[in-house]
Amino acid sequence: MTEELIEVPIPSTPAVEGSKLDTLEAPKYTQAELDRKVQEGVATNAKKLQDKLEVEKAKAERELLAKQGQYEELTKKLSGEVEALRRENDAKELKAQVRAALDAAGLSSYAPIFDNDTNTMEGCQAIIDKLGIMTEKAVETGVAGKLKTPAPLVSPGTPKPLNLDAQIAEATAKQDWPLVTRLNNQKMTEMYGDKH
Repeated sequence: MTEELIEVPIPSTPAVEGSKLDTLEAPKYTQAELDRKVQEGVATNAKKLQDKLEVEKAKAERELLAKQGQYEELTKKLSGEVEALRRENDAKELKAQVRAALDAAGLSSYAPIFDNDTNTMEGCQAIIDKLGIMTEKAVETGVAGKLKTPAPLVSPGTPKPLNLDAQIAEATAKQDWPLVTRLNNQKMTEMYGDKH
């Protein structure tokens, strides 16, 4: 295979007197040189296109990740709202169960105490305040009821006899020393018999 020389024309330029451009001849290349130059140009263009494609691909991936980030943020927000609704529903169910238990125990008047949030100190303080007010009212009502009802003159049933230690303590409180001595002697007799 013989290589032919191909003449490549030089674009025309205005001639400048005394310049080397007047004496230049058009370069001559072989087909192999031209093929090599074309291959180099194609490779350079392919490399530039590949680089540009990679840049565009990276940009598209960043945009996709940004959108996914927005979706993740929205998902987190929605799951937080769902969890808050679930906690609220659980609290309502618990309050209903507490009210039912209070009704069953005959303590339904204490149900308003549990209307407050027990997850915060303010809610617990409100419960304590309500419990204090309700207890004071119950005591006042009980005392008023006792004051309206006359006390019986004799306590119902037969009084229980006090044990020996209780009798000794009562006699000591009254400072009835002869009775204390007699009761102590009786206690000694019960414990040791007549051997003393």
